[in-house]
Amino acid sequence: MAQTPSSTPAAARNRADQPRIRDRIAMGLHRGRFVFWSAFGALALLLVGYFVYIEVDKGRRERATVLAEEAGKQFDEWKAAAAGEKRDVLEKALAEKLDLINRKYPRQYAAQRARLLRADVLVAGEKWEQAAREYTTLAGAFRGSYLAPLALFNAAVCLEDAKNEAGAIETYGRVIQSYPKSYLTPHALFSRGRLYETTGDLEKAKTDYQNLADNHSTSSWTRLAKNRILALQIKGR
Repeated sequence: MAQTPSSTPAAARNRADQPRIRDRIAMGLHRGRFVFWSAFGALALLLVGYFVYIEVDKGRRERATVLAEEAGKQFDEWKAAAAGEKRDVLEKALAEKLDLINRKYPRQYAAQRARLLRADVLVAGEKWEQAAREYTTLAGAFRGSYLAPLALFNAAVCLEDAKNEAGAIETYGRVIQSYPKSYLTPHALFSRGRLYETTGDLEKAKTDYQNLADNHSTSSWTRLAKNRILALQIKGR
């Protein structure tokens, strides 16, 4: 069907009035420029904030590390000093440094070192129960730290020295259960077995000794555990 002369110019005009694709894109970009620059600015602020945080955190860790190193030197000096006024002064200064570290950097590695040193000071003074609490606090606050099983083990030893067999057994158990791959676990198993023997719970003692023999064959504590199993068998227990 032939087009009328009047309809063709109108259709052409309508197509001409429609914006081309590149013009539509340009218009869209123009309209969205405020959103784009807002998003870009927000991203830039986040990046700046992140790098500022990294630098501030790095500075905090460096300051905390310096304080921990100073505390370590103070501890060595205090330990080497003879009993008397000088030693008391050194102990006071060390306690203040450790308090400062724990107060200002409670989540840093320096705080772990500070608690460990504080517990070591208590051990040197044979304050076994207090030392055990300090070690246990350290282990609870930093469960994922390599110092955690060491702190728990030391706490158990302190409780033994305090004649608190039940507490020591429970704390050795925490080492065994929470850190089965720790190098301290075989020692903890043997120590708990020995305490079970002391308290007369021979079946539990034999279970710990057998656990050592079955699962920690390369440990030096395994030979001692096997000797204890043999000794109990000879005694008919």
